[in-house]
Amino acid sequence: MSGHDQSFILLLLADSNLPTGGFVASAGLEAFAHHGQLGLQISSQQQNVKLTEIVNFVDHNLAAYARSSLSSLRAAHAQVEALSTLRVPQVLQALGQIDKAYHAITLNHVVRRASTAQGVALLSLYSRAFSYDSPLIDELVEKFRARIRSGQIEGHLPVCFAILTAGLGLKQDASVELHLFLHARSILSSAVRLNLIGPYQAHRILLQQMQPLIKRAAADNPALYTFELIRPPATIWPLAEILAARHDVMNTRIFNS
Repeated sequence: MSGHDQSFILLLLADSNLPTGGFVASAGLEAFAHHGQLGLQISSQQQNVKLTEIVNFVDHNLAAYARSSLSSLRAAHAQVEALSTLRVPQVLQALGQIDKAYHAITLNHVVRRASTAQGVALLSLYSRAFSYDSPLIDELVEKFRARIRSGQIEGHLPVCFAILTAGLGLKQDASVELHLFLHARSILSSAVRLNLIGPYQAHRILLQQMQPLIKRAAADNPALYTFELIRPPATIWPLAEILAARHDVMNTRIFNS
């Protein structure tokens, strides 16, 4: 795939109308704010303080999400890229193992629910809109979806996102950066829906402050994001993890995570 084709795929997948969060999942932001961790009583004269708190939340959330999910995304992407040399059953088995490993390290039931909902939506998107003249990828996606429906696997977001992007020919590093960008944009979209910031402020944050945060989260050596014991996937922000797990007990809520 040429650089032009890669750029076009990036533009296509960055479309805000695609099922990439922001209207369904807040990545724990709603619970974090509900429990008073963003200073919701800040006066209008101190609005910049609130913006700083939101940027800090995105920064910590990106780092935590990258540490827990990039190993799964990279491993799944590599498996789909190897489909030309491996048989579909081999790749399916490997993807299933990656998905089960991610499910095992994701202890928060709220995060699990949001992850599988978005993952399944992305596979449906591929089947209904992006399926094209690639019989192996099409077969892989349909059989993976069938395993999800039968309950053999869960279909978590990092794995399904890797299947989608690798199936469309997007390189692994570009897929990682796109995934983190969509994650950050989803959090800011959630902040707008929660009336924490306005839409113009959200776009200003995306333009002026998100790029270095995304680059930093994605720039670690890919060797760090493996299932080896040296540096396995982990949860590195326990406070947010605990608060996110309390999402379902909040009296009022907009999002499912």
